[in-house]
Amino acid sequence: MKSLTLVAIHVLAYGAVTLISGHHPSAPELVFAGLLIWMSTIDIVRFEIPDLAVALLVVTGVLDACAAAPSAWPDRVIGIAFWPAAFWTVAAGFRRLRGYDGLGLGDVKLVAGLAAWIGFLGMNTVVMAAAVAGAATLGAGLAARRGQSALTVQSAVAFGPFLCLSAWAVRMNGSMG
Repeated sequence: MKSLTLVAIHVLAYGAVTLISGHHPSAPELVFAGLLIWMSTIDIVRFEIPDLAVALLVVTGVLDACAAAPSAWPDRVIGIAFWPAAFWTVAAGFRRLRGYDGLGLGDVKLVAGLAAWIGFLGMNTVVMAAAVAGAATLGAGLAARRGQSALTVQSAVAFGPFLCLSAWAVRMNGSMG
């Protein structure tokens, strides 16, 4: 039941972003949205992003790039290479400094698929918006639990949903590099 509720909330959020943007999504973009909602829901429930979903995201993103103007290719290829490397570097650095994972490898793979759809330049906006929204959510959650023992307060927030919704917003608003 929890997953169905999460899917419904996602559909409403993605629909609201779409309505606000005024963009009419194409059939491939609706597939993109479906994949984003699938990954986001699983990440919230299990703190993991399915490899199959990421693989489908990369394949559909590359197909979308093939349909785009040839001038879009360099931006997307650079994004597919750069963003996972950047996320892996952050994840490895955090693990080395703190001794535990703060950013999962699912997020590292996810940004490759998002970059296939959004491109290198558009991913700057995606990552910034996701980071701000994730930090605000984490801060609000911690503030709401003020006074509780540090042992009982969960301070982990799935980052994938923020990346996914931010990518959808960028795509719907045409802010892709």
